Amino acid sequence: MLNGDLAGSRTRGPGVPRTLAGALEEADHRYREALATPFVQSKGDAFPALFAEPQRFPRALLWPEARWRKEGLRARHGVGLGAVRGKAPPPPPCSPARPSSGERRP
Repeated sequence: MLNGDLAGSRTRGPGVPRTLAGALEEADHRYREALATPFVQSKGDAFPALFAEPQRFPRALLWPEARWRKEGLRARHGVGLGAVRGKAPPPPPCSPARPSSGERRP
């Protein structure tokens, strides 16, 4: 499980949510097979994701991080390791990077 957010994003201006959403959407597409749930933009600049293939986690995390650094942004991450039982929760209902129904984009 990954929990991340962009450090200092509130002071960076109105373009940050679009930058975050674009990187998360592309990372979701690139690493779709490794994810149990898609990358989503949740509260403000937070982005949780759940990995089905944890061995691919480092690469899936480094790709959007490199994109954000080009924009002068840095992310903070929290990682939880271990098995997850039960059904993965749906993405949050309010996310610019995801449709509100939680369905994956083609």
